[in-house]
Amino acid sequence: MRPDEDVKRLRDYYHLDDPIVMRYFGWASQVVQGQLGYSRQYKIPVQNLVLPRLQNTLILSVPALVIALSVALLLGIVSAVKQYSLIDYSSMGFAFFGFSVPGFWLGLMLIVLFSVNLRWLPPGGIMSSEVGPGLWAQVTDRAKYLVAPVIVTAFTEMAAWTRYTRNRRRPLRRDRSTHPVRLTRPDCPGCNRARSTNPAARAGGTAVPPYS
Repeated sequence: MRPDEDVKRLRDYYHLDDPIVMRYFGWASQVVQGQLGYSRQYKIPVQNLVLPRLQNTLILSVPALVIALSVALLLGIVSAVKQYSLIDYSSMGFAFFGFSVPGFWLGLMLIVLFSVNLRWLPPGGIMSSEVGPGLWAQVTDRAKYLVAPVIVTAFTEMAAWTRYTRNRRRPLRRDRSTHPVRLTRPDCPGCNRARSTNPAARAGGTAVPPYS
């Protein structure tokens, strides 16, 4: 088959002659080059709208992700090591609570508690209008506005990662007293034998032949 016939078959198979498909590939090629288009509503390029919002998104999501992973990994590993303990039940209760509580409700409760009643945090916004000059003043002022949003954003992720870490670490911990087969050193020196700690398995003899 000639190359031009192969090209024609590919164009027919993928509908490359379709105006919608050609328009999509034209848009995709512009996106790869960094051209996201033009906003008819705001009368400016789309990248000029996305980049400032992307900066705020990263400032909020990166600290929330770091806090969520740090706390979740710690609670998950401790719960896996201390199974069926008070710490395990408390962390799993925290995980179920995190899955059940809607984010908007938790955000409203934090506003009522820390902004309305205690007056510790601002109820909303990004930065104060009367912030002083200097990097440290701007960072501390911005941090006050990030506390409640970071807590709400990290809470759900924290609950999910806690359960995942606990369930992934769970098979690694096995109680030696209930494990069916355990390698032990018998009384006779110079030989090793796999002996069973399960009474039913012990009655049937050793599970693995002795080896030296």
